[in-house]
Amino acid sequence: MTAKIVLALDASTTAIGWCVGQGERYLNSDTYRPPGECAEARILALARWLVDIVTTYDPDLVAIEKPMGHHGNLRTDRLLARVGGIAEGVCRTMDPPVDVVYIHPIHVKQTPFHKHATLAAANYAGKDSVSGDEADAIGVWHVALGEIRAQAFRNRISEEET
Repeated sequence: MTAKIVLALDASTTAIGWCVGQGERYLNSDTYRPPGECAEARILALARWLVDIVTTYDPDLVAIEKPMGHHGNLRTDRLLARVGGIAEGVCRTMDPPVDVVYIHPIHVKQTPFHKHATLAAANYAGKDSVSGDEADAIGVWHVALGEIRAQAFRNRISEEET
């Protein structure tokens, strides 16, 4: 059985951190900054980029950091929700559709890789530096891996009980 390919995203309207891994193996990560002065143009560019990256890596699962809290600006909250909806829409309309899970930010902060630990994330990725968005995406990937491991464990226990 081939290990699952997971694409992890830390999405916003100005930058999207991403990380790809296959099973336990880290493959690549970076930050995409969409062009455009207005949010609408950036969101459209993000949608196009998402189609390209999902097509390129052909993930079995896309893990997205869930937008949480109140950012002090309702417009920002609405835009973040749109970005998440677009990411999920792109994944669900691929042929075949790609499964999507949302990862709570507190779980990302509990990993060694998040926007306040960019040095650890850069060391893990073998890079001189990474953005906070890229570090968060690496953390999202690690949380998704933990979920996959936990599900496999539950499945094994369930099979042993039957």
